Amino acid sequence: MIQKKLKFDILASVSNERLADHLGVHRNRIPDLADRFGLTKHGKGWRPLDVFRKVHALEPLLLSDRLSELQQAYCRPARPGANTDDGTPGSPGVRPGICYLPELAEIEDLATTLWDQGLIRIRSFAGEYGYSYDTFRKKLKTGKVTLPPAAPIRLSSSQHMYRPLDILLWTRHRIALELPAATIIAAPKSAATGPAPAPGIPAKATPEAMTTAVFASAIAAEQGGAG
Repeated sequence: MIQKKLKFDILASVSNERLADHLGVHRNRIPDLADRFGLTKHGKGWRPLDVFRKVHALEPLLLSDRLSELQQAYCRPARPGANTDDGTPGSPGVRPGICYLPELAEIEDLATTLWDQGLIRIRSFAGEYGYSYDTFRKKLKTGKVTLPPAAPIRLSSSQHMYRPLDILLWTRHRIALELPAATIIAAPKSAATGPAPAPGIPAKATPEAMTTAVFASAIAAEQGGAG
């Protein structure tokens, strides 16, 4: 029996296990991370709304607008009266007819996609760039590859995380995701952990500036331990 996938609700609480899976950490670290980022339990779990705002430093309520902007820029609208994806003629709210970017084509809800993709570490990017991890590090140091203009999410001094969609759009299409900033952010208790950009990164950093400012600390974090 095929079960229908439930719609993602940013206000519905998720368990320690689901939050840990999203953040890319062991569930035993959740209490510590919740304390550092000022997350508060709602019922028996954690709200993705708060995680997006306080850990990602983005505003989840504006993600649908950002997705619309991206799809308008990189997708060709369906012709008037054309069938929708499910074959229903001319129904309202049709998705764009053709999307030139496969990374955007299947996204119906950006918050759901970002949550499901979770966070990954810098060493996970090597294959996307087409290199082994050691080669990837060397090429970053020499400026032959650049990270996307998005600040890392610092879960600790030894664990800097990134959103996969930021990486995929940048490495494959040189598109900056540029997600809307959070309207409510609680400063982390430790300056070493939090969503704020690394020192020296301007608000509108170029990819080169982002790489220069972020890479040294990110690589040092990778060498410092598993985090």
